[in-house]
Amino acid sequence: MRDAPHAREPGHPAAIVRPRWRLGLALICLGLVRAEPARSGPLTDFSQEELHSLPHMCLAQQFINEELDSPLVPQAERKQLLERLGHSFIHYHHYCWALLCIRRATAPGGDKFNYHRALENFDYVILHADPSFALLPDVYFQKANLLDQLGEREKAVIEYQNAVRARADYTPARVALVQLYLDRDDIEAARAALAEGLKHDPSSKALADKQSALAVRRGWRW
Repeated sequence: MRDAPHAREPGHPAAIVRPRWRLGLALICLGLVRAEPARSGPLTDFSQEELHSLPHMCLAQQFINEELDSPLVPQAERKQLLERLGHSFIHYHHYCWALLCIRRATAPGGDKFNYHRALENFDYVILHADPSFALLPDVYFQKANLLDQLGEREKAVIEYQNAVRARADYTPARVALVQLYLDRDDIEAARAALAEGLKHDPSSKALADKQSALAVRRGWRW
């Protein structure tokens, strides 16, 4: 089912989406998007090139798929993913929009306010998805990465912690936590985070590398 048609108003600092699924309000990168049944058109102003650059899971999401000139993920696979991931997957396009907002912000001459729009879209998924949603750890992780990039390290720690609370064996967040603790010279917190990570993923090379780095730094042995 497609959302009610939308129109775009370029130049507005944020975009509001009110799809038929009652997704509420969310920021996208450019243009105000509002329900206007008399007009048809795409939900966003993202180019086909931008959309095609998204991860496979994004390309399988309903609203991203509907933005494409032609589907890149077969219908049968899209249906299977929706059945497996549940209703929360209907909100996942906000995560995909966030990724594209970050790319726009980091492009030469890019509008840095797109970082804020990305955070808003991450938060939308976090707010609306079920806590058991299988892709939620990725949302927390990417939000944390962005906060870290923006220098908001304490907020980044919280989101990395949220990622591992959502999925205990989410090793990328464990690795990032260890590094953040090391960067602020909190060795005890780094050791605790590392030990917890190795408990859930003992064969992780990334965690093993952090273990070696920590041992060299303090001359400790595990």
